[in-house]
Amino acid sequence: MENMKEIIAGQMKEMRARIEEHAGPDVCAEFFRDSEKAAASTNPVDNALWMKEAIDRLDTSTDKKHGKI
Repeated sequence: MENMKEIIAGQMKEMRARIEEHAGPDVCAEFFRDSEKAAASTNPVDNALWMKEAIDRLDTSTDKKHGKI
């Protein structure tokens, strides 16, 4: 069975591909800001807080009316 870091790394790789595909490289880069900290952490609270902040950044970086996503 994969360890938690490998699972998180795989999930982040998949998210990166989908966000870049649908929202573009600039939005993707903003979403993944500081992602190395989350990937390196084994603390689920740290990972959850990073994800919350990343989703907030994605929300403010996209605009359906203007076709960004």
